[in-house]
Amino acid sequence: VCEDYGAVRVPVLASSGWADGYSNAVTRLLEHLDVPRKGLVGPWSHKFPHLGEPGPAIGYLQEVVRWWDHWLKGEENGVMDGPMLKSWMQESAPPSTSYEERPGRWVGEPSLPSPQVEPRVHPLTAHRIEEAEAADGAPGDWLTVSSPLSVGQYAGKWASYNAPPDLPYDQREEDGGSLVFDSAVLAERLEILGAPTVELEFTVDRPVAQVAARLSDVAPGGASTRVSYGILNL
Repeated sequence: VCEDYGAVRVPVLASSGWADGYSNAVTRLLEHLDVPRKGLVGPWSHKFPHLGEPGPAIGYLQEVVRWWDHWLKGEENGVMDGPMLKSWMQESAPPSTSYEERPGRWVGEPSLPSPQVEPRVHPLTAHRIEEAEAADGAPGDWLTVSSPLSVGQYAGKWASYNAPPDLPYDQREEDGGSLVFDSAVLAERLEILGAPTVELEFTVDRPVAQVAARLSDVAPGGASTRVSYGILNL
């Protein structure tokens, strides 16, 4: 779809889950399409939301019927009322390869980009994630890494079904073979909605290489729950 958003000329209801492999596609579609559209992102894995795991599941079949009744039968049932995007804002949770339910709450965004979401830029310095205000932080010396092949064993599946060991486990196992950048302890609540991005400048000394970036939530006791990640073949 991203090759030509203008080729889509029908109303779109896009749904996915934070434990699925397609959550970013929902927000991209909502931002770039020029047709009636709605988005839904729950805590789910690669399952229909009425069977959603991790829970809570929802009455997805009822939502789909309302959508088709409006756009195929012309029924005025209010399906286009309310926010453009409904998403499950997950609370912090210990790392696990499977969850019965992820605590959190539903939030709504009127449009994408959302006027309720404030972008922040955090410079990376030597093993540190600096505060957003330090936009001119000096990068310092070059850092090197040659990750062992074992890095990635605790990454979980890309399009998981929430069946152990589908979801990413404690990321401390991965950190041991990676370059790690830590922020200061958060002084206040921080909620992230959308797809975090990272800009890196690097060189490689191999004809085939790969970079993987992970964003993790570190608990006071040290346990590390992965929040988001991205992988790029070089």
